[in-house]
Amino acid sequence: MWGLLAAAALLWPDHLSGPFDGVPLDRTAEAVLVGVIFPALWVFHSRFLATRLARASIVALLVWRACATVLFVQDGWCLRFEPSRPYAKDAEGAPHAWDLRADWRAADPACSAIMTRSYSEFHEFPVWFFNLPPPNDSWPAPEDLPPEATIAMHVRGYLSPSSSGSFDIDVGPGMQTAIAIDGRLSALPVQLAPGVHHVAIDGTLTGTRWRLVPRWNGAELWSNVSATVQRPSIASLRVRSWARWIPLGVTALILSAWIASALARVGHVAVFAWTTGASLIIAWLIVTDQVMSARWAIVALTAAVFVPVPPRLRNLFGAFLLIGVPWLTFVVVCAAPAIGRWVLYEFGNDYWMYQRYAYRIVMQGYWLEGGTPTFYFQPFYRWIAGLLHLVFGDSSVGEWYWDGACLLAGSLLSFRITRTFAGFRWGVVAAAAPLGVFVLSSARDLIGRGLGEIASAGLVSMAALCAISSGARQLKVVGSRQPLNRGLPAVPTERPLYVSNRWSTSRDRRTGAAIAAGVLGTLAFYTRLNNLLMALGVAVFALPLRVPVRALVRPWTWWSRVSWRTAIAVPAVIGLGLLCFAWRTWHYTGVFSVFHGTQRYIVAIWQPGMSLGAVAYWMGHNVLLVLTVNDPPRFDVYASPVLIGAAVAVLAVLGVPRLRDLPAAAVLFFFAAIAGAFIARGWTYPGRFSVHVMPIACALAVCGVASLFRRGATVSKPHSKGRTRVSARGRHMGRPLQNGFEAR
Repeated sequence: MWGLLAAAALLWPDHLSGPFDGVPLDRTAEAVLVGVIFPALWVFHSRFLATRLARASIVALLVWRACATVLFVQDGWCLRFEPSRPYAKDAEGAPHAWDLRADWRAADPACSAIMTRSYSEFHEFPVWFFNLPPPNDSWPAPEDLPPEATIAMHVRGYLSPSSSGSFDIDVGPGMQTAIAIDGRLSALPVQLAPGVHHVAIDGTLTGTRWRLVPRWNGAELWSNVSATVQRPSIASLRVRSWARWIPLGVTALILSAWIASALARVGHVAVFAWTTGASLIIAWLIVTDQVMSARWAIVALTAAVFVPVPPRLRNLFGAFLLIGVPWLTFVVVCAAPAIGRWVLYEFGNDYWMYQRYAYRIVMQGYWLEGGTPTFYFQPFYRWIAGLLHLVFGDSSVGEWYWDGACLLAGSLLSFRITRTFAGFRWGVVAAAAPLGVFVLSSARDLIGRGLGEIASAGLVSMAALCAISSGARQLKVVGSRQPLNRGLPAVPTERPLYVSNRWSTSRDRRTGAAIAAGVLGTLAFYTRLNNLLMALGVAVFALPLRVPVRALVRPWTWWSRVSWRTAIAVPAVIGLGLLCFAWRTWHYTGVFSVFHGTQRYIVAIWQPGMSLGAVAYWMGHNVLLVLTVNDPPRFDVYASPVLIGAAVAVLAVLGVPRLRDLPAAAVLFFFAAIAGAFIARGWTYPGRFSVHVMPIACALAVCGVASLFRRGATVSKPHSKGRTRVSARGRHMGRPLQNGFEAR
């Protein structure tokens, strides 16, 4: 709950403009700190939220936001655009910018956006709505888009200088403007006396050479004079200059204390030095325009295996420090130029359609319809894009951050699987592998592009992590000090596991994780319908990761260790999601179906009249398209870990020695991930259909290599003086273990 309250406090749009004034996050500091660092701290160091300092600061910031909404008028000026041509279906009057401070729920808003900063060039203006035309299913005409488009602009607001000075506005050559001060047309610059003055700017905008930079005494206006949408009261003017520092101070306190707490948790010089050094090197390479070297630096993160890591950090948090933080640095620095700037998407592409649907959902209120009665284009990403725009404004930087987070989720899933099988250091290699494959292969251009494949892959990876967590039992020692993993191949980077009469995680928490796995799997399917079988495949993680493939033919050895709550909850929740999806289709079309109106029958490999040979050919072609990360299929050395992982999975099922000891759940999950390639084919956007397979394939590839270096398993002799009784669902499990599963 406190995480949600912190998010609400940080994102709530403040009436006083400043460095941390809530959404939209259109300044670099707030976009990075609130848009990236805050979510990372929330996920990986949420324990800070239990401190009194954190809770007091969150409450203080929430109270301030509420009081500022009541006591102060909105900072900035009201900016309204009026296109000369219809721009969106069912739209009336002025278009909306992605700005919650404006009349975002009004059909015809008085303000398209609130201007609280200068616009020095075309892409800084809040005119993202150029992505909307035409108001039908056709393509936009030249007159709908810049430089041919013509729109009217109206700016209204108040200027309240405390002393006399010179007011001026820099405008671009593509803008014809008339400016009135206190109701009288004025030539600029103009001398203004102290007091409250009404400012009105009316103009016509053509081409792309735009500029709107208000100035006071030659300097930027916003940091020197109070500018408001409505007439401010005299009392509020007296306190505005210092009151705007309150949210900055509280926000800085929350984030700095949180970061300090996280650093104290790290508490290890070598880990901190690696994380800092790797991040700085990657950032420097990108800033100096050595992007390809930065991509290879992601691959070089595998060198983190040489960092001495204390046992308490040999977990997901440690993997995030060694691999995740440098990766997020790569994403943030690459995306930095997009902060506060909008993008004109190429019309006719999938990502252009998602943007238009996002506007219809969020700004026009078609939350259930989702932009169209049926989903010829993939469904859920349009909601994701709309919510990201609400947070980051007209800029698409949020989609960069979201894609980066989803790729990181896949990296951590690869780590989690490999660590259990081969230890922490191999897990670090597995964490870096899918990121390296992505940035070097043909898929590298997909990040931040606005497609749903990375989002779906990330959601299904999160679902798998939740499923693993829901079945995990972290056990403590009681009585005998005999390790549970005695007799297993030695893994020097892991502590011995002990057994206890009770689990360290509560039953309710594990049930919640199982339900969360089902919800995330459902959203992954909604985001990309092709991934239904993979989403259902998350249920295989009800099987412990220590159960090897070769044990599958002897179910009595692992049956009692299955997490039935996971095995039942995941398909049950996804089934409920399918029913809701079909109901929504029936609501708009009268057809109760999941795939009605989609591309299911267009992209299906089997088509009526096709011969078996043709079907087999296209199945093989599509599978190779996925595994080679290229369209048409061709060998790519940068994508070879995906091919190797697929080969390892097949050989493990065939019972090849050593490979048959790989985690059964991971191998089965790979086949669930690749199953869709046998049913539906795709084209365009190279690498698009391979992203979801990269994490699990890389995990299997690393596990396969690690298995070649594992010592043969030895079985410890049982104690001669009785047997240690340990509880696990009421069964005796004191017998030695063989390769991670109970000997019977």
